[in-house]
Amino acid sequence: MDCLKAAINAGADAVYLAGKSFGARASADNFTDEELIEALDHAHIYNRRIYLTLNTLIKEKEWKDIYGFVEPLYRAGLDGVIVQDIGLIGFLKEEFPLLPLHASTQMTITHTYGAEYVKKLGVCRVVTARELSLQEIRHIKDNTGLEIEAFVHGAMCYSYSGACLFSSFLGGRSGNRGRCAGPCRLPYNGNDYPLSMRDMCLIDDIYVLMDAGIDSFKIEGRLKNPEYVTTVTSVYRKYMDMYYEGRTERISEEDRSLLESLYLRGGYSTGYLHKHNGKDMISLKDPSYKKALSKENKKDDKRSYENDIRMPVRVRACFHVKQPMRLELIYDNDVSICVEGEQVMKAENAPASMEAIRERIGKMGNTPYRPESIDIEMDVDCFIPIKAVNELRREAVDRLTRSRLDRIRRERLTDHKTLAEQVTKIEDEGSDTHKILDIAIVTGEQFNALSDLIGKAVTDDSPYDGIGVYIPYDLIYIGAVKREDIEKLGRKSSSVRIYISTPRIYRERSDGYMSELTKFLRSGICKGVLVRNTETLQMLGSDRTLPSDCKIIADAGIYVWNTHSLMTVLRDADVAF
Repeated sequence: MDCLKAAINAGADAVYLAGKSFGARASADNFTDEELIEALDHAHIYNRRIYLTLNTLIKEKEWKDIYGFVEPLYRAGLDGVIVQDIGLIGFLKEEFPLLPLHASTQMTITHTYGAEYVKKLGVCRVVTARELSLQEIRHIKDNTGLEIEAFVHGAMCYSYSGACLFSSFLGGRSGNRGRCAGPCRLPYNGNDYPLSMRDMCLIDDIYVLMDAGIDSFKIEGRLKNPEYVTTVTSVYRKYMDMYYEGRTERISEEDRSLLESLYLRGGYSTGYLHKHNGKDMISLKDPSYKKALSKENKKDDKRSYENDIRMPVRVRACFHVKQPMRLELIYDNDVSICVEGEQVMKAENAPASMEAIRERIGKMGNTPYRPESIDIEMDVDCFIPIKAVNELRREAVDRLTRSRLDRIRRERLTDHKTLAEQVTKIEDEGSDTHKILDIAIVTGEQFNALSDLIGKAVTDDSPYDGIGVYIPYDLIYIGAVKREDIEKLGRKSSSVRIYISTPRIYRERSDGYMSELTKFLRSGICKGVLVRNTETLQMLGSDRTLPSDCKIIADAGIYVWNTHSLMTVLRDADVAF
């Protein structure tokens, strides 16, 4: 909660945070259900937004808890949800139709095709992969119409977000479940740290990024303290405001030094924004954070906490003898409330001073508001107890806040739907007694060896009805496996089915490669293609020129972890699976 308030005080437009479950930082001091409501109210009072992170893969047994977790937050005015699980997008879209959905960087969106796929599912914003160049980010923005959110400051991963299984393989702690143990921060080959990335800092590119039309800049900070959140947020806010004012002043050395004084891991890097790779991205000798705010910088940090972010209100008060005292608060010409207090008495001795009453009415220092103007109608012979004025002001402030929050809240929903009938349908249609032996190769030598053995694999007494052979298109593209050899392999037995497997990542520079892959699929040599990302799923799923019997097979990288994910992938593909 301290970090949330620090971010808002320092000028953040929105804060993303997690509850005790389903967030990608399971080890963070995440919010309880009650604190989430408190966080929402606090942000909304100051016209800021809260984005909930549901950016882990959801197990089937956990699905029953999703609705009950989100529903009270939805009614309280939750501004958006960041998701990774494909099935969760459709579920939330159906159950919470007014809830904006953001595709997390954990979805590894690296190309326009991937952005188009999640847009089709109902996503309105994409958090692009950290590995993208400025050109690639701009291309997605210009060609999809989606809101684009890009990381500008914080930790970098050695692998693509959402595609790293290193921690899971080593110790069973998956980054896709919010429990990455950070093995890339460990020493290898002695005292070197060849996998530890320097932190990202794009403050020097802030104007270029804004020119590119990026809608939101994301500062990674859920495992940091309020000091870090305040300082980094305030620096970026300062130069964004300059840009909006038509000024593009150079980043001051003082501000740059201020950023470098906080949680520095081996020196800052601009990441992949302007180049593909570079050894200067790695903190080779020391991956540990250095936390070293100077006394001078701490003074700047304190000033950030003391920003006056209170909302302006107009105040009108009436005090007439023998009538109830009245106080009206008007916010933004849109919300106004009027409260009445006890009856005003006639003064027997010293009447109330208008200056004293004005001071009491305007004493809103510990509230979310500050008086922009105060108008008072008041008889000259009024007796007005100070305590009564204080109570009237407190009641007015409370009612104004409740009125503003009530306008944001949503109505209670009816009981959510179940998918039991659809699940049964999938089980009925999906029953298949055929037993297929699938073999995936990765080298030309393996292909040659397989070709020699394939005739012996399927015999009359074999437990398998057929063999599926998966050949990476890389091998065909570089000539390590010839087209005529694939055709020859397919002729060895009618039970052999040839499939082409695609790369794990699809970037803009891969367009030529993927075009050649599509041409190869049109030849009809293969039975189908193994897709490993949403980009390829979207590209091939919408390609009407593929043979009608060309199957698309979703690989593990599509992360079908539950029935909802399975239904989403099946429903939104335009070709057979």
